[in-house]
Amino acid sequence: MRTVLRQLQPSEDQAGHAVWMEAYDWLAGRGIRQWLVLLPFEEFQKRTSEGRNYGLFDGPDLLAVAALSKFTDDHWVDLIGAEPRWWLGALAIRSSLRGRGIGRQTVAHARAAAATAGAAELYLDCVEGALPQYYVGLGFERCAAKTITYRSGNAFPMVLMRATAPDPAAEPNSKR
Repeated sequence: MRTVLRQLQPSEDQAGHAVWMEAYDWLAGRGIRQWLVLLPFEEFQKRTSEGRNYGLFDGPDLLAVAALSKFTDDHWVDLIGAEPRWWLGALAIRSSLRGRGIGRQTVAHARAAAATAGAAELYLDCVEGALPQYYVGLGFERCAAKTITYRSGNAFPMVLMRATAPDPAAEPNSKR
């Protein structure tokens, strides 16, 4: 399989949002408190128009979606400063493909894309539990943990994670 990570096009929003919704339903069905608030289709479209939604493709087939963008995350300014940084978020794998390494490929490609854009590091945050260990296995390190209360009023024990961006010339699927 020769996969490519690229920005989603508006014509791909329906398929991309459907992958995100599959992940949302899967998490909710298992009581995993990662995403409690549904991402409306209109918000997904807005993210695409802003160039933040990416898809992992094998030819024409959409395998996964993720958000990749440079911004200042106000929740972590006290620890990493206000300088905009590259962030990975909202990683969602097509449900029929779970357990096949698609998440690993998506993250490897995202790290390479951030490096190509000039980033030395890529950040993400996730809920304390199994996810931080998953990301450690993908080359991220735990930087900090704290409870964050979001606009929805939901409070989560969050973990800030960071990975160095690889050499942009490196192949994302290579084992280094």
